[in-house]
Amino acid sequence: MKGALVAALLAISMGGAGQEERAAKDRAPSLPIPLLEQRIHDLINTERIQSQLPPLKLNERLSKIARDHSQDMASRRFFDHVNPDGQTSVERVAIAHRELIGTVDENIWMESGFDPSRERRLAETIVEKLLASPTHRGNLLKPDSTHLAIGVVSDGSDISMTQLVARIEGFTSAPVPETVKRGESLTFAVKALVPGAACSQFDLWSPQVGRRVLDSLPLSGARIDAVPGVYRVRFYCAEGAGRPVIYSGPRLEVRN
Repeated sequence: MKGALVAALLAISMGGAGQEERAAKDRAPSLPIPLLEQRIHDLINTERIQSQLPPLKLNERLSKIARDHSQDMASRRFFDHVNPDGQTSVERVAIAHRELIGTVDENIWMESGFDPSRERRLAETIVEKLLASPTHRGNLLKPDSTHLAIGVVSDGSDISMTQLVARIEGFTSAPVPETVKRGESLTFAVKALVPGAACSQFDLWSPQVGRRVLDSLPLSGARIDAVPGVYRVRFYCAEGAGRPVIYSGPRLEVRN
């Protein structure tokens, strides 16, 4: 799941704002964030429909994750898909969304000096710049994507936005536990969202070594005999009689 490249980066001050600047921000009109996020969503779906692609559904759980990354970028003064703790968008979703099975791409955007009262023009500007970038456009116009998440935060005229574009294959019926003891058994039930799809197996993938550490195991129950460490649960899902495709799921820590 490859993250997108940066769409637009305008210079912002990395130091603390002066009293006059802060006072100006306090007097500035507030940005109607829910309306802005909805306008961005509508504009992206308009582009997808014009490209003969299905519209993307909004996913609030992913939007919360996107909004948290936008807030983190604004608070810690960075602009990147990887946060200062070294977490990628894939890792943030795997940590925060304990049921999602699928793939996720990320677009980020930041600008300073925009008039918060012009949210319609701001939405158009954001979408125009994203669509002008081949990588961002590719993320937004993937034919098999199903869901979109948009998280905007603002501090006066300083605005940060994160988008997560996802293909959600399904959800586990219960949250995947954050930790499991080595030798314990795991059982999963999966609710597939794609018509005709079914998930039957899972494994554990090690991001550190770049390979799976267990052979594929049945969802009906299997003993977790992996060395202690942090892994990502992956699910094997097939549509009809086709070969299974492996989709990423939540993070899982194995302990002694």
